Amino acid sequence: MTRNLLTAHQVATRLGVQRATVYAYVSRGALHRTVGDDGRTSWFDPDEIEDLARRGRPRTRTDHPGSVDVVLASGLTQIDGGRLRYRGLDVASLAGSVSFESVAELLWAGTLPEPAPDPWPSPRAVLAAAERATSTLPDRSPIAARLAVALAAIAAADEARGDLRPETVRRKARSLLSVFARTPVPVGSPPDPDRTLPIARQLWPRLSPRRPTAARVNALDAALVLLADHELATSTLAARVAASTRANPFACVLSAIGAVSGPLHGRAAIGTHRILAEALATGHAAAAVDGALEASEQIPGFGHALYDGVDPRATILLDQVSTIATAPVAETIDAVRRVAVDATGAEPNVDFALGALAVAASMPFGTTEGIFAIGRTAGWIAHVLEEYDERPLRYRASAIYTGPVEPADR
Repeated sequence: MTRNLLTAHQVATRLGVQRATVYAYVSRGALHRTVGDDGRTSWFDPDEIEDLARRGRPRTRTDHPGSVDVVLASGLTQIDGGRLRYRGLDVASLAGSVSFESVAELLWAGTLPEPAPDPWPSPRAVLAAAERATSTLPDRSPIAARLAVALAAIAAADEARGDLRPETVRRKARSLLSVFARTPVPVGSPPDPDRTLPIARQLWPRLSPRRPTAARVNALDAALVLLADHELATSTLAARVAASTRANPFACVLSAIGAVSGPLHGRAAIGTHRILAEALATGHAAAAVDGALEASEQIPGFGHALYDGVDPRATILLDQVSTIATAPVAETIDAVRRVAVDATGAEPNVDFALGALAVAASMPFGTTEGIFAIGRTAGWIAHVLEEYDERPLRYRASAIYTGPVEPADR
């Protein structure tokens, strides 16, 4: 298998050298390569490349002083040239045309299912365990907290939770996502009791008081697709670290939920939602943006370290939002976008588009966190499956002690 090995081009990019230099390392014995089945392609061990990078070719640029640079080989998601691809397929061709369930299967198994998969009804016993656990929570508890409680209950009730075979993990993941779609407290009309409905359709009345029309459900489904994975985001790395200890998939997702619930990750779109809601209520986009700048010297939802221009997910999702937004909401979204771009010079990212979806659907504050976490669960499971194929316990960071020292040790 070569899916977790690196090509010469990828090695050159990681080391910051030309491809010819990579082959010079090979000729000098500094690197080892494996020749592919075609007799021409060279494949390299990512662990060996990382060791060389840290010894002699470390990255010269980091976004924050003291940041930890983690590079892993993965066959799941590619971010390149302003484009985002899952398993080689551009998300622009997936969102809005392929269901979230199909994209999850693509991430988990490597190919789009044909025909599209049937809905994923969770077993009644699994759903009942989650409902009993979450029924004790306040209705206004954060969605991520509700998901974590439901997840813990499901794991505790599953005596085969430690079965890590790929097909078993995929089966559990389908059931888990079906439960997640029914975990948020309904905010609209009573949800349809049919457990065989698609994830986005089950989820809509738990996020929005508006009717679940086809266009609205399609927009939510597109958001789930666009959020399904994004390379090694912090929560994804947390899931992989847990998987390296051979933690069960429920525990791995629970680790990820802990990371995604931070205000700088899965909750980031809440700030955008508030700015848009204020601008809509007052009719003053500039004042809403200025207020955000005065409060934190930044505007949530703009700029992204992995894209030089517009986050492609934002463009795609904003197109979907335009099909369901009323004229005043659409005008407000555009006005806030223009003012924020002028103020910061940064383009919208997916958090802005997610906030726009929330405003267009009259969602309560905090629902964007649930959309993010439920969509990203598909990616977390894919990374967990990939990590199970790696050698265990491969994550071990080193620390430089900076605490007090006894006089005798000085």
